[in-house]
Amino acid sequence: MRNLLRLVKYAMERRALYLGTAVVMAASVVPLALIPRLAGDAIDEALTGGGHELLLIAGQIALAGVFRAVLDYFALYLAEKVGRVTEYRLRNDFFDKLQGLNFGFYDRQKTGDLMSRATVDIGVMSWFTSTSLHLVAVVVLYTVPIVLMIGIEWRLGLVVLVCFALIAALGIRLAFRLYVVYREALRETGRMNAVAHESMTGMRTVKVLGARDYEAERFRERAGAAAANFIVADQLFVTRDAVLTFLFAIVIAGTLLFGGWQVQQGTMTPGALASFVLYMVLLSASIGTMERMVQLFSRAAAAGERVFEILDAQSPLGVSENARDLSPRGRVTFDSVSFEYGEDVPALHDVSFELQPGQSAAIVGGPGSGKSTIAHLLPRFYDTSTGRVLIDGVDVRDVTLDSLRRSVGIVLQDAFAFSATIRDNIAYGVDHASMDDVERAAKAAQLHGFIEGLPDGYDTWVGERGVTLSGGQRQRVAIARTILLDTPILVLDDSTSSVDTATEALIHRAMADVMRDRTSFVIAHRLSTVRSADMVLVLDQGRVVEQGSHDDLMRMNGFYRRIHDLQLRPADEMRGRIRWPHG
Repeated sequence: MRNLLRLVKYAMERRALYLGTAVVMAASVVPLALIPRLAGDAIDEALTGGGHELLLIAGQIALAGVFRAVLDYFALYLAEKVGRVTEYRLRNDFFDKLQGLNFGFYDRQKTGDLMSRATVDIGVMSWFTSTSLHLVAVVVLYTVPIVLMIGIEWRLGLVVLVCFALIAALGIRLAFRLYVVYREALRETGRMNAVAHESMTGMRTVKVLGARDYEAERFRERAGAAAANFIVADQLFVTRDAVLTFLFAIVIAGTLLFGGWQVQQGTMTPGALASFVLYMVLLSASIGTMERMVQLFSRAAAAGERVFEILDAQSPLGVSENARDLSPRGRVTFDSVSFEYGEDVPALHDVSFELQPGQSAAIVGGPGSGKSTIAHLLPRFYDTSTGRVLIDGVDVRDVTLDSLRRSVGIVLQDAFAFSATIRDNIAYGVDHASMDDVERAAKAAQLHGFIEGLPDGYDTWVGERGVTLSGGQRQRVAIARTILLDTPILVLDDSTSSVDTATEALIHRAMADVMRDRTSFVIAHRLSTVRSADMVLVLDQGRVVEQGSHDDLMRMNGFYRRIHDLQLRPADEMRGRIRWPHG
């Protein structure tokens, strides 16, 4: 119920539209509720021979029908508009919330399930918002007839009132049972969509490994679980609907018997009995509407729980009220930094170093040693568990996130390309970038020649997730994108891991110009990128085990020297000509 009330509050953001629709919806039912009474009067007039009065009543019925049609048109249109407006706001708030949550949130979520919440669940909530206004019509549709029925024959009217009180109580009970079933059904739908998303994004791997049958079985399992829960909900709904329809038919039969006896006794006119029975039929026909609303409300409550769970999620990256914009020179300090991705998942232990403006640092170590974690902490994708990350002596937690991330350009190891043109991909995140700027960045990333050879050049469309580009080409697009951002701090997270040796050498030569006068971090799995760095940090199991220049570390004959001898002694001589900038 709490989720439904929150959803109504969402709709009430357009208060005039919502309340106006409710009024029109209530008004549209009044003519319908009056027609049985007018029909009863017409029967009595017909039996007594009142031709003029009969004509007048017929005109009133026709007029009521016209009012009903006009009001119903506007009521339905406005109710749908309320639903669509609310859906629009929900989808935008949901998307904006996802954009504001940190990496830690996405570490725990599946994209397919988030997509299910953003589409299926919000769609159900939108349907509820428009349909909830029909509840006003249902209340009026039941209240007015019952009041009129009590006025016609108070004993029968009270019997009908009691019957509908029992129906309402059963409806509430059903709503709670359906809520539990629908909640699990929507969860299974999210899991099903997560399987579908993983399978489609990893389709090449599925094909290569011949795992088609395995993926099909995974999907069938999840789809079957979702379908089973929906079937249970439908069974509950239709069973109760059938039982209530049967019971209401018995009530109508009893009404006819008692009312017929009263007509015979002369205490009720035939027209009054006809009005009473028509009201019963009208109410009986509305049972289905009420039952469907109970079903929808239960489903919307379950969907609302899933959507509001995301909208209520709090990013641990709090920003101080006194946070200020950052305009850094580029001095970066890690002060006794430790970090854990989760409980018992340590990544960094007491890491300390300082890099002066314009200097370059190379970070090396084995897989899982914590290299990429340093790149993630610098722009606050995560916050440190203990210790501080400072830029120009200012804790990154004391500056605005926008200004911090405008100051740190990162090329991630897993380079991503959007479904857009190559030009749009390079200029992504830079407003009003000129074509000259884009070409300059592409040349620096050693990508311009490749682009010029394409039929449409920079207007060539890139497939979803950059599927039409090789891994090396995607990485060079990401490098060009970061170059165009022109940030004072630059982080290259193993950004040449997917290129061949010749292209790597060309990129390094170009990046030497880009990195000049910038504080630069190069995070590498292979040591070919670190020879001329001002500082080399050697990580092992989240700890800095060695620190210094390449020559210093070679003379130490320790961890770095062993890595160097294992990987690079033959290749190092070939790359000795490549030099990084020094300040």
